[in-house]
Amino acid sequence: MVTLTKSQALTTLIWVRFILGTISWFLPKVMTKVMLIDGKANPALPYGLRLFGARDVLMGVLISAPQGENLNRQLYIGVVIDLIDAVASGIAGFTGQIPRRSGILCCSGCLVGASLGAAALGKGPLVRKAVAH
Repeated sequence: MVTLTKSQALTTLIWVRFILGTISWFLPKVMTKVMLIDGKANPALPYGLRLFGARDVLMGVLISAPQGENLNRQLYIGVVIDLIDAVASGIAGFTGQIPRRSGILCCSGCLVGASLGAAALGKGPLVRKAVAH
């Protein structure tokens, strides 16, 4: 299993937020394909993806400079947002609002984001544990 230091997890999370947010904002049709959602059947989807993109870039900005308690607070908020997004993706896939495999894919992506945030806080399954000498 891949493990990361807190710093590696933070850097990865920042880049993931910037990349996904930018693609969602500037190339929403590409993101619909990545998410396995039919953009033609959902013509309003680019609007929602642009909202998501703006939010994700802002979340990346908010964790790129602060340290200490301010950084930890933003990371905790991000983990909560990612978990809420995971639930929303699961509900959408389960109820048929989006294809089931899209729900699974999006839910998985949200859980990766939450896990990276937890690792940046020094918690969760991705964090590299200190080795006792």
